[in-house]
This record gives sequence, C-alpha cells and structure tokens, in this order.
Amino acid sequence: MDGFKRFFVDSPIRTSEIAIRGLGYRERMRPVLIDRPAGTEDYLLMVFYDPVVLLESGIPERFPAGTVVAWAPGERQYYGNRNAGFMHTWIHCDGRRVHDAIRQAGLPTATPIALSCSDGIEACAQAVHREMAMGARADPVVAGNLAENWVRELARACGVDGRPVPPERLEMAKRHIEAHCREPLALKTLASISGWSVPHFCAEFKRAFGFSAMDYAIRLRMAEAVHLLRDANLQVGEIAERVGFEDLYHFSTLCKKRCGVPPSALRARWQVADRPEKKVKRPLA
Repeated sequence: MDGFKRFFVDSPIRTSEIAIRGLGYRERMRPVLIDRPAGTEDYLLMVFYDPVVLLESGIPERFPAGTVVAWAPGERQYYGNRNAGFMHTWIHCDGRRVHDAIRQAGLPTATPIALSCSDGIEACAQAVHREMAMGARADPVVAGNLAENWVRELARACGVDGRPVPPERLEMAKRHIEAHCREPLALKTLASISGWSVPHFCAEFKRAFGFSAMDYAIRLRMAEAVHLLRDANLQVGEIAERVGFEDLYHFSTLCKKRCGVPPSALRARWQVADRPEKKVKRPLA
C-alpha cells in the first residue's frame, strides 16, 4: 500500500466510545519542525521511520529511526526534522476505548520510546483505513477493536507490555541479517555492527530474541523458500539458490528438519491440496 494521509471532517466514527479523526500511513514529510504547545483535543499515536527531533523532559533531543510517541489530549506535540524529510505513520483518535487501552497497556504518553518492529502497527493502520473508507457503513465496534489493537501492538512493539526491548545495536544487526540473509554471513561482521566481541554478541542476540543470529538467517531463508515452493514453475534447485543455499542436499536436509518433509514432498502435498476437487457425476434417479 502506498503512503497516504486523511483527515475526516465528518468522521463516520465519532462516539464517546471511539472517535477517529485522521490517520496517515507511511506519510512523507518535507523538512519541518512542528510545535503544538497545547497539543490537540485527542490522542495522537505516531511512529517515525527516520531520525527526528522530539522533546524529552521538555528538552529537544534527536532520536533515531524507529521511535514512537503517544500524546494524550492537551499534551505538547513537538516533532520533526528541519534538516531532512521524514516518514511516519500516525492516528488521531479518542474515546473511552482508546483511553482505557493506553492505560491498561501501560503506554506512557509524551515519551519517546524505541520501537522493535512496525509490522503489526502498519497492519492496524491499513485495517483502520479500510474500515473508515466504508463511510456511513463503518462500524464503531469494529473501529474500536482496531484502535485498541493499534495501541496494544504499539505497546508490544515498544516492550512496555512487560518484555524488554532489545538494544538498538542488536536491532541493527538483526536488520542487517534481514537485508542480507541470502548472502554468506559472518559472525565477525554482525558482532562489529553491534560493537561487541563475537561471543558477547552471540550471547546477547540469543538472550534478546530467543534464537541465534545464524538460526535467524536460516529461518528467513526457509520462510522464503517455503513460499517459493508453491510456484510450480520453479525447480527446487533454483529455489535453493535463490534463498542462498549453494548445496541442494543441505537445503533439503534443513527443509525436512524444519517442515517435517523434504521440499519435493512439501510441494507435492500443496499441489494436491490446491487441486480443485473433481465433481462426481451421479446417476439420474
């Protein structure tokens, strides 16, 4: 989905339970610094994909990409970047359900927080947009559920739901793996990104994410391979090469270990499942 922003002058969803006044998805901004001393009359939840300047304890500070802020009604909103454009996803919303969701999730307001992953938040943004696009047919209950999900995804991605947020240096190494998982990866390179020794990096990565760095790379490769196996036009060897396995036997062994069957059997199983059922001709009575 391309980036967009939309404000609802006559919002189809505006009750005491839930009100959605505007939202933006991956909206690109020109270099600008926005300062609203009195804030707005509703909650503003914002995810930044680029470095921005925000207030921390009343002092303007520069924060990295992947920072989140939730402002409550009336709280000063100060954000942006005078030197470079930036991209963000946001929602203006209000109502009892939003207030209760923020309180129950323990999400602090007017406080910059590091974000670990934006996928769930972006999915919520798209879902809210689809519901609001229905106009008069938009359902306040559905919209309320989606807004609550947005808040909970935000809290979970920021680690304020009781789970620790991995350090940014580990997130940088993790993003490097995601971008280069099809290529040969060296622990020495990943450790240098984090600024730690190889043993320290390996221990911290597994502690933060629950699996090793190399296992994460293999998971990413296999997830893509499983998707490609549904394409009957691709040979198994071609798929293995695409996802970074030069040794077809090694690829087949990993597939059997992680999926329970080798790639050829997995493909055959899907082909049977995807094949339309033949209609059985019944004799006329």
